[in-house]
Amino acid sequence: MKKLKKSLCALLVGSLMLFSLPALAAEEETTTGIPSFSLDEVKTLVKKNSANRDAYELQESIYKLTKKSTLEDLAELDTNSEYWLQKMRDAEAAGDQNAYNLAYNYYETLNETYMQNAPTVESALEQINDSLDDLDRQLGDLNTDLDLTSTLLYTKLLELGDSRDLMEQNLNLLLTNRQVVQLQQKLGMAIDLDLADINQQITNLTQSITTLDAGIDNIKRTLNNLMGFDLDYKFNIKPWDAEVVLEDFIPLVTAEMTDTALNNDLTLEQLERKMGYIRSDIKKSSDTSEIASLKNDLKSLELQYDNQETTVKNTLNSYRTALVDAKNAYINAQSAYDIAKTNLDFAQAKYDLGMISALTLDGEKINFSQAESTLTNAKYDYYFAKIDYELYQKGKILSVYDSLKVMQ
Repeated sequence: MKKLKKSLCALLVGSLMLFSLPALAAEEETTTGIPSFSLDEVKTLVKKNSANRDAYELQESIYKLTKKSTLEDLAELDTNSEYWLQKMRDAEAAGDQNAYNLAYNYYETLNETYMQNAPTVESALEQINDSLDDLDRQLGDLNTDLDLTSTLLYTKLLELGDSRDLMEQNLNLLLTNRQVVQLQQKLGMAIDLDLADINQQITNLTQSITTLDAGIDNIKRTLNNLMGFDLDYKFNIKPWDAEVVLEDFIPLVTAEMTDTALNNDLTLEQLERKMGYIRSDIKKSSDTSEIASLKNDLKSLELQYDNQETTVKNTLNSYRTALVDAKNAYINAQSAYDIAKTNLDFAQAKYDLGMISALTLDGEKINFSQAESTLTNAKYDYYFAKIDYELYQKGKILSVYDSLKVMQ
């Protein structure tokens, strides 16, 4: 009787596997009207519709207008001063003392105002020019910033898409297992506890898929905002394979690399300028209390400068450590992938000989898909770790990319 039950169960399981739905695979949506973008297409749209570029250009226009207005005000003072100086000369030539005295008073007032305001205005103009230089640098780095931002979001969508496919495959496997357990129950070969355990796994996995879908929607909305579309605009993405070359050896951070990073750091450059302004003000001032206040400000900036130098050195080393970790993770993922591939090939051969069930083979397929996904994600991590390390040394300003990277 027991042998009969086992044979019947095996027959039912085989029938279920024969007609069970295949695991869902990542494939391009064919629904009419929903476009599929490549990474290059996404990059082009993001750069074309960048609100960041508009913001930088607006700020640049404000600085330039402020500079123009300031120069015009200073020029007007100078022009008026010259005007009354000429009036003085005319009055002196005509022997008109009253007219001369009036012109002299106006000239002295304007000249005093000019002399009082000129140093402040010149300092303000110098700072405006520095701000314009900073904006030019940010605009120069913006394309790199947007390219990396696009790639980061794009690969995150690919990663989450792979994760969702794996979850769907596991869900299909659990649903099939549940049917097997239900049949086993009818044959007296399983208990309610077995079925309850599988039902709980199905519930948990379904909730995880729902959470993952929300994450995918959020990233798509972020990309839509960057590409200039409505937040809920529907689109798909095409596969992308990051090209990486593993370095045989990643050397320690050298003094030359550290100096390069320090020389290219924008924050250090800005602090150095501020200290220069204050040192200049100290030399010009004759007010003891003002000088004391300026010296305190200078000490504060010098402390900030020292702290920023330490931050740059530590950050550079942390990027190198992240690159080493990413390399090791990629090597481990490659080994795990090779093992999973061997196991799948072996399982396929056993299945072809009738030694294992389709259910067991599907389990190996899922293990292989998981190893493949892990390897792909490790490749992306290495790709970004290498870029982060290289660009930090160059002092690239990657405001959008850095802000999104922290959130991922």
